[in-house]
Amino acid sequence: MHFHLPKPLHGWREFAGEVGIIVIGILIALGAEQVVEAWQWREKVEIARTAIRSELNGQLDQSDEVVRFGRCSRPFVDALEAAIIRHDKAAIGKLHEIQPPFAARPWSSTAWQSAMSTQVADHIPSAELSQYAFMFSSFTDILGFQNAIIGNFAEATTGRLGGPVDPVSTSLQLAAAEKLRTELALESAIAAVMIDTAAGRYPGGKPFHRQPSAELHAATEREGALCEKTVETVVQGLR
Repeated sequence: MHFHLPKPLHGWREFAGEVGIIVIGILIALGAEQVVEAWQWREKVEIARTAIRSELNGQLDQSDEVVRFGRCSRPFVDALEAAIIRHDKAAIGKLHEIQPPFAARPWSSTAWQSAMSTQVADHIPSAELSQYAFMFSSFTDILGFQNAIIGNFAEATTGRLGGPVDPVSTSLQLAAAEKLRTELALESAIAAVMIDTAAGRYPGGKPFHRQPSAELHAATEREGALCEKTVETVVQGLR
């Protein structure tokens, strides 16, 4: 049996060459790993960005709806208060049938919260991240107003049920209607700011590529016009 012993290195130059080859190999491996990691993060960010923008598109469609119904909200509350004062059960009932401005809408932020709970957020440009944060924070505010609106809408329209007519119940209904007025105005104002933000109308803002829902837009126009027509009919009946 023959044993082949390793040949000794001949001098520092040969030794340095061997070490250099090893170092270069390690650097190449590290560089390749960094390239793969960067590619993986780009892919994760793009997936998160697509989900966030899809969610924002839905929120902006709902913002369009809020702004459109904002044109009907003030005359609606005026008519509702007049009907409450007159204890007009039928008029209050007609106003209660106008559901879209006062119905629940899915102001969700699942994709945004998912991105913020992982390291994906660390790889999104800060300006883009700030714009997303501002918009989703505002949509959370709208959700809070929506919940309050639903409650006050129900309270303000209890007269349609034909309950007791007394100063206390009337006062409670009028108070709910007045809260409703403020909440609808604030909700509409925030929604309008979100639409302008998405359009890049503020200094430093970057336009957001929207894909509005034509179907929802058409439905919003129909329901908004119906709201205005119903309010007008109620007002005429109260004269």
